[in-house]
Amino acid sequence: MPTGGETIAISTRAELLDALSSASGGETLVLANGRYGDLDVDNRSFGSEVTIVAQNRLGAKFDSVSVSNSDNVRIDGVHVDNPSNGTGGSYVVGITDGSTNVSFVNSEVNGPVDGNYSGHYGIYSSTGSRNVTFENNYVHDVKNGGTFINTSDLTVSGNTIDYIGNDSFKFLSIDGALIEDNIGASHVYASDGAHLDFIQFQGSDSRDITIRGNVYLPETAADVQGIFMDDAHYTNVLIEENIIVTSMIRGISVTSGTNVVARNNTVLDIPGTGSKATFVMVPDGQSYGNIQSAYPGHALGEVGGNLVVQNADPNGAWHYDDLFANADEGLGVTLEGLAPVAGSEAENYGAYDRLMELLNGTSYEPEPAPTQPEEPTEPEEPDTTEEPDTTEEPVVEEEPAAPTEDTSGDVAAPETGTLDGAAFSLVGDLSIGSRSDVMEVAHDAAFELDAGTLAMSFTLDEASSRQGLVTKDASYFGGGGNHFAAYVENNILRMRFQDGETSEEIKVDGIKGGQAYDLQVGFDGTEAVAWLDGTKVGSVDTGMSWADNVEYMQLGGLGWGSASGASGFTAAMSGTISDVVLVDGVRTPSAIESILADGVVPAYEPDAETDPEPTPTDGPSATVADAALSLLDPMVFERQSDVLEFAPSDALNIADGTIALTFETDDTSGREGILTRDASYFAGDGNHLSVYLENDTLKVRFQDGASEKTVSVDGIEANRPYGLQLTFDGAEAKVWLDGELVDTVDTGMSWESSPEYLQVGGLGWSSASGEPGSRNSFDGTIEDLVILDDVWSPDEVQQIIAEADTIG
Repeated sequence: MPTGGETIAISTRAELLDALSSASGGETLVLANGRYGDLDVDNRSFGSEVTIVAQNRLGAKFDSVSVSNSDNVRIDGVHVDNPSNGTGGSYVVGITDGSTNVSFVNSEVNGPVDGNYSGHYGIYSSTGSRNVTFENNYVHDVKNGGTFINTSDLTVSGNTIDYIGNDSFKFLSIDGALIEDNIGASHVYASDGAHLDFIQFQGSDSRDITIRGNVYLPETAADVQGIFMDDAHYTNVLIEENIIVTSMIRGISVTSGTNVVARNNTVLDIPGTGSKATFVMVPDGQSYGNIQSAYPGHALGEVGGNLVVQNADPNGAWHYDDLFANADEGLGVTLEGLAPVAGSEAENYGAYDRLMELLNGTSYEPEPAPTQPEEPTEPEEPDTTEEPDTTEEPVVEEEPAAPTEDTSGDVAAPETGTLDGAAFSLVGDLSIGSRSDVMEVAHDAAFELDAGTLAMSFTLDEASSRQGLVTKDASYFGGGGNHFAAYVENNILRMRFQDGETSEEIKVDGIKGGQAYDLQVGFDGTEAVAWLDGTKVGSVDTGMSWADNVEYMQLGGLGWGSASGASGFTAAMSGTISDVVLVDGVRTPSAIESILADGVVPAYEPDAETDPEPTPTDGPSATVADAALSLLDPMVFERQSDVLEFAPSDALNIADGTIALTFETDDTSGREGILTRDASYFAGDGNHLSVYLENDTLKVRFQDGASEKTVSVDGIEANRPYGLQLTFDGAEAKVWLDGELVDTVDTGMSWESSPEYLQVGGLGWSSASGEPGSRNSFDGTIEDLVILDDVWSPDEVQQIIAEADTIG
């Protein structure tokens, strides 16, 4: 009998079935080459992940794979080679019936390779499945590449679809999805009248969707719509860095949405066929930084924050040939054909970063579709009966207002371990290992605060996927819409504030598993502020108040999909929540610390809620004259020609360093470079730094040749100066804003041997190593810039600048 953590060698179907029937959790079943028939994992809830993996990638073969009402399963490196062409509703690989924590990765999926594309979904999920991952798979010779229905916390990443009869990817009623770096079918062979899409959402509302870095380049069919979200409402959608070539007008289209952003995408029209234009269309959202094709006679160039180009007149302005190597090739266009002409605006708009990544050789390369089945079988007689319209799209039930699975029930505030005077408190530890451990607290009149502070400590077992921390939320803007949600998505802490009309967010990168964090947020109906470990990490303007919030509060889960006033949640965390306190008024971290220590909540006194300023340190030994670079006078940046570039030098090649500057932007829209010493991907020695604005978010990206870490600060305002400082020492890097520590990240970044140019007021991250070149120039002023050898505190740096009489 297998025991948890055991690795078991499998060579026959009987051995596989026996091992699965005995598995309890943690086992790895290693499959020798051979055929194993149908794999059905039904009604199994393993205590931890059970892995089924091919000893030699694609050497273990199945006819089909089904995971139904089961938890904690990973299937890796297999070949699912179905002998049937299937029907309109059949699938080759399916994860269904509420299955949780299931991954299907690094595999090949197909029907018969016989030119019949009339049936089968290649990969499929449905009926309340959660935490589902399809990654790095090659799917071919089916009708639809992937179809995903009523699934939450879904990842579809790095898959390649080809040789199909309908859509590459289809989604309905999705709550949380990352759709990233997928390649759509170049070879599409549709039946007459088929409605073709690369990525389609339809049929029922979906929310919290990121669609990033996906590519569609057609070879056989031009009439394939790009990213098409229709026939429902879509909330919290980010569409970026996608590359789509089509003859249809809808390159990217979201017909109804809230908080929808489409940015930095390239959507190009195929000349001479279908529509004469291809657009990014998000009437309810934001669209900027995109490249799109216009009808003849329409405005060209920079229009509304996007670059609008044309393919009709080779002698006219903004023609494809002025911007791309060979974008007007039509069917069969390649990534190389989309390479931007050096110095053209195609380097400053569109999915430039994703394109450069792919051209530099980091894209997924699928195995070529075989010309015949490896094990020939008699092909089924094709069904020539026309499929009824109702089978063309999957039929789904109406999305329930709240999860159908039983939750932990109404939980009142604990009777012990509470604090006198708190609206709510839970003193001690709440351990969460499964959905049943999540605490749901019914609304109480004590929670109805015009201004309040919510504080807690949390420790995640792993900083992976989406995990709820604390929410008082409901679907969309239900129940008045004054909602709050705090959760971790991979290693990013996210705090979302809604006031019935708008959603604002504060984010902090670098969250780690196994590390305790003290989180605190305050709100007063005009502003919300967040602290992490006693340090302010951001603030946003929001009218959020809990005076009329009637929602359940969840500890350890996300209740943002529930009906107003009802229980229900998704994304249960795995870890510990401690010392939860909700009190009136916006309190400081030191005030909360005193409340926890004393066990009593004092009356709120606004004038007393200020933490003392830090005591200045002794003066530093360095001066501006010792700086590797110093530019203290104000520098005004308005265009690309204003960017300053400095060649690599011994002075800049420092192992440990400090960089400080003050910046003030004129406009928080689009991407603006502040300071970089970077090159494409991990070129050169890979020790790169980029500091830039992405709309109103400040981003500081550190690369050490093997990994990258980004620190983000939301809520940057135009026409306001900010003091930025960062340090690095080859082991960790720190970022301060206006003297407050924002974050510390582990990174080996050092400039000791960097061959890269330094840019001030622009981004050089796409240049060749050792070469000048930048894009995304800053729009505003930068001053008091110093780059110092060694690590210095903010007080020391400010004293160095204050004592300077001249520019070094």
